[in-house]
Amino acid sequence: MWKSLVGCGEKPTSYNRLGSAVLISAFCLLFYGGCGRDGKETLILANEGGVVGLDPHRQDEAVTVTVLANIYQGLVAFDPNLKLVPGLATGYSNPDDLTWRFQLRSGVRFHDGRPMTAEDAAYSLKRAWQDTGSVFRGMLSGIKRVSVVDPGSVEIATSRPQPTMVNILTQVAVIPMGSQPDSMPVGTGPYRFVRLLPNRGVLLERFDGYWGDAPGFRLAEFRNIHREEERASALVRGEIDFDASVSEGQRRYLEAAKGIDLLVWPCASVGVLGFNLSVRFPKNPVADHRVRRAISLAVDRERLSLEAYHGYTQPAWQTVPPAVVGYDPDLPKLARDPARARALLRQAGFADSLRLVLEMSSAAWPVGASLVPQLAEVGIALRVDTVSWEDLYRDIYSGKSNFYLMGFGFGFGDAGEMLNELHSQATGGMGCNNVSGYSNPALDLLLAEADREFDPARRQALLKRAVGIAMEDLPYVPLYVREYCYGVRQGLAWAPRSDGLVLAAEFRRKK
Repeated sequence: MWKSLVGCGEKPTSYNRLGSAVLISAFCLLFYGGCGRDGKETLILANEGGVVGLDPHRQDEAVTVTVLANIYQGLVAFDPNLKLVPGLATGYSNPDDLTWRFQLRSGVRFHDGRPMTAEDAAYSLKRAWQDTGSVFRGMLSGIKRVSVVDPGSVEIATSRPQPTMVNILTQVAVIPMGSQPDSMPVGTGPYRFVRLLPNRGVLLERFDGYWGDAPGFRLAEFRNIHREEERASALVRGEIDFDASVSEGQRRYLEAAKGIDLLVWPCASVGVLGFNLSVRFPKNPVADHRVRRAISLAVDRERLSLEAYHGYTQPAWQTVPPAVVGYDPDLPKLARDPARARALLRQAGFADSLRLVLEMSSAAWPVGASLVPQLAEVGIALRVDTVSWEDLYRDIYSGKSNFYLMGFGFGFGDAGEMLNELHSQATGGMGCNNVSGYSNPALDLLLAEADREFDPARRQALLKRAVGIAMEDLPYVPLYVREYCYGVRQGLAWAPRSDGLVLAAEFRRKK
């Protein structure tokens, strides 16, 4: 459940120059329309999963967001250094704390040839805000009205100050009025949708009517290669151009290979143990706070980093990484304490043994291999079930998975992105993605206050307090802060972004 991307948490200032951002990381093709690899027309990008849907307002699964972000664009975007830059709006202003007015870029066309209008932009914002299936519904719950001001601008009125509004809109795609995105995506990005491929891959083609710089490759295919060793071997054999998810186990193999560059980049993503708390204790042991605390106390995070990731991760001492607004450097480190963990399990009624099943993506199996003996030392018999990423995602969101490993990516660079998902579902829209069933009124109040606070220092203080509550209650147990590692075929020019996004349009042939 990597929730996408990264941003900033301060009150944005008005600007007149903006750009666009897209998130890409999947896999690509061998031929299309008689033009194969020899013609250098196709960029092949690989990842461990495929798309789970095509509607940009209803998806937040990482690979899916990656592919769709190459097709669609928002009004605003982040540059590679996480600064707000122009997308489909050339600027915005705040007449007051409850109003956001966007000046639209002229000359933008959708992939079907229609010009983008203010009505399209307003329709898209309303759909992301109001559609019952929208993953943005909770984040945009403060909107009161969306309106067309004139042919070149739209306006958002909110019922309360919402300082992260412009950050959120970096991910809200503009689509044509009346389009059916789940069957035929139509966007404004540098590539247009061609068709779905086997195993949930996607084929895209360069859009010649794109308003920005033309991509260097005519075709981009996003292909799902689930097994890490198969991706690495395909890269070495020259069958793909890019591996967006090089595992720690494959780094040495690729380092020794000829013709491959490995690029490592810091990641604003935290690996956590998640729980379904909706089924109450005692039928559900992890619903007991003492059991979750015992699990946390059983884990040696530095040992886990070495065993599972060969030291390529950093221990996570809280549920947000250091680069994110709301991180609290004063929180104590999560020290391992097996004796206290065993005592808590005895208090919870598990004096002899507790059996748990941990579900995770098969790509993360080294984490499970490290956790099993660590938890066994405190009396927890852990069975690890590995599944595909797509199946894990579905199990988490359907409530089927009771105990799982996932990653949180901070697309807005703000702790509220994750914390808002812990907001009580019964207390407004912020908790609409609360799959854990967790609830704490004190956290709800802090999040509501932070959500309307424009002052950066006060917002930071509120989010720090909220992170403290989350670390006390442990609806998630943090394990590690990851790095991105990419494998790139030599001859291609490309640089990682701080948000972890991979844009097909940013690849160029080296001269």
